[in-house]
Parts: sequence; structure tokens; C-alpha cells
Amino acid sequence: MNGISEFMRLAPRYFKDSTSADDAESWLESAEKVFTAMRCNRDEDKVDFVAYMLEGRALHWWKEIKRKYEHHQGPFTWAMFRTEFLTKYFPRSTLYKMQRDFSKLVQGNMTVEEYEVEFDKLVRHVPSMVPDEDTKRDKFEHGLAMYIQKGIAGSNAPETYDELVDRGNKLEAVHAEARELT
Repeated sequence: MNGISEFMRLAPRYFKDSTSADDAESWLESAEKVFTAMRCNRDEDKVDFVAYMLEGRALHWWKEIKRKYEHHQGPFTWAMFRTEFLTKYFPRSTLYKMQRDFSKLVQGNMTVEEYEVEFDKLVRHVPSMVPDEDTKRDKFEHGLAMYIQKGIAGSNAPETYDELVDRGNKLEAVHAEARELT
């Protein structure tokens, strides 16, 4: 591994600060993608590389974390960095809000596609609320508009989440066409 020059060649994103948990998580995932491409396995290198990409308030946060651990025995690991970073930029209060949002999520005025995007975003953050494919499919179905739920109930039940989403999109399109004709 050629170190920081190879890391920079793969164009990782800088992180200044964010009030969006999604932005923070996306930044962390993009850094991990670069590590995979580099075949970077050493925790110390990972921490050094991402620390180099911190700017502004995020850099000040990192300096505080380094001070907090200055007497820590052993290296500051990637797992430790992830934990501290997610604690700062993806706090429990955000997770609790996402759990509440997920439990109340229904299609409402969204299209099936928009509902799916929001549903998938929340599922990614609250996987414990959908422990298996059946639970995920059922939760999504019960949040669909009533006319779509009725259309699904009147046919063979979709076996997968993706089939359910596809069926929901088709029923929505048929419903829209029927409204245009009247």
C-alpha cells in the first residue's frame, strides 16, 4: 500500500460537519469503500486517512477525541473511530426519531416509488424493526394507500418485498390511467 497518496488518488470526500445523519453515514461508507478498493486493512492507517479528510468543526471534534484517548493503552482502532464518529454525528436521539418515523410511515400523498425510497432509508437505519423479509413486506404493504392494498389483496400475494413494490407501482399506474379516462 502506498499510503496517503493512494488514498487521495481514489478521491475520498472531505467531511466538515453535518447536522444530517445521512450525510455523516454516507461519508463514512464512502471512506470504507475507498479502504476496500485499496485493500487497506490496518486500523491505524484507516484512522489516519479519514482524519486527514476532516475539516472545520469535524477536525476540531477529532482533536478533542484524540485528547480524550491520549492515555489509552494500544492503538486507536477503526472500530473506535466509527463508534465515536457515529455517536457524534448519528446520536441516539436521531435513531429514536427514525424509529418513530418508521412506525408511523404510510404512503399518504407520496407515490409508491417515493414511499419505497423513504421506507428503505428508514429500514437501513432501524433494521431491528424489520427482522425478516416477511415483516418488511407486511410493514410496507400496510402503509400503502388503501386502493393499492385492496388490489394486492384481490390477487396472489407477492412473495417478496420487490414483487410487492412492483405490484404497488403497477396498481398505482392503472389507477392513474383510470382517473385520466374519467
